[in-house]
Amino acid sequence: MHTSIDYAKHSPEALQHMRGLNAYLGNTLNLVFIRASQINGCNYCIGRHSREARTGGESEARLSALPESQSSTLFDAREKAALGWAELLTPVRDARDVQAHLAALKTHFNDKQISDLTFAVATINAWNIVGVSVIPTAAEKRQLQTSENR
Repeated sequence: MHTSIDYAKHSPEALQHMRGLNAYLGNTLNLVFIRASQINGCNYCIGRHSREARTGGESEARLSALPESQSSTLFDAREKAALGWAELLTPVRDARDVQAHLAALKTHFNDKQISDLTFAVATINAWNIVGVSVIPTAAEKRQLQTSENR
């Protein structure tokens, strides 16, 4: 039984906002998206962003080398830095469990609610990534603790 949700139908505004984030990093962004999708096991996204990267001029050799980008001579330092960051911050636990969880979720929520919930989870994960990547200095930590104790 196919249990996926049509996010474009149920949450078009949220989907449009997420797509808007993609516009300014050029083909490096496709490499990051492919690598994160490889880690997360999202075959749809791997295929989509691989096609976009090829259209943007990426070679098959570079696309094939993405999992070993840090030791490859095919990527420059900027690309390695971006790909390393994506690898550090990308953890979907187990994509194979999604269908089982989705079927259980459908007993409690309709498709629109599941679609909105999915974007809410994506949003907080994005904020979590931003939060952990902006590590406060010792002085900032003390200031935060002082303001919380007031």
